[in-house]
This record gives sequence, C-alpha cells and structure tokens, in this order.
Amino acid sequence: MALSNAALILIILVCCLSSVSLAAAIFGHFSDAENPRWSPTVEQQRYMRDLRLRYLEILDAESRNRYARPARMDQTMSIIDGSTADLEAQSVTGSEK
Repeated sequence: MALSNAALILIILVCCLSSVSLAAAIFGHFSDAENPRWSPTVEQQRYMRDLRLRYLEILDAESRNRYARPARMDQTMSIIDGSTADLEAQSVTGSEK
C-alpha cells in the first residue's frame, strides 16, 4: 500500500508545521521570564491614545460632513480659528471683511 506523492508531501508539511508550532509554544512559554516583553511608557501610551482619538474624530467629521451643507451661512465655522463669531456678525449685518 503505497501513498501517492501528493499524500506524502501533505503528511510531511503537516508534521513540519506541527513541530514548528510545538517548538514555538514551548520556547515562548519558557523564555518569558528571561526576556520580558517590551511595553511603551505611560507617556507614550497617552500620546498614542490622544493621536488615535484625534484622527478618529477627524475621520468621523469627514465621513459625516462630506456632502452636508449648512442650512444657513451663520451655521458654518471659520476655517482659520474655528469660531463662528465672525460669520454670525457678517450674516446679521450683511457685510464682509
């Protein structure tokens, strides 16, 4: 009862993969005490969290307001400083700077 070439190759590949995964599990389990995992500092974790939140807010704003138009001009924000005071004054008086 001889096995075909494809069956032999498949059996060898499965044995190799299982031995590699077994060796990785054993060495990973015993090497944790000698070489602890690196973890970023608290300051770096805070910075990365702030950065992720900032970009998530930008993405959220872009996805919600991509095609939205304000009903009135006084509802828009100034591009320069983010305030609405100048635009509200313009819409009330009808003048431009």
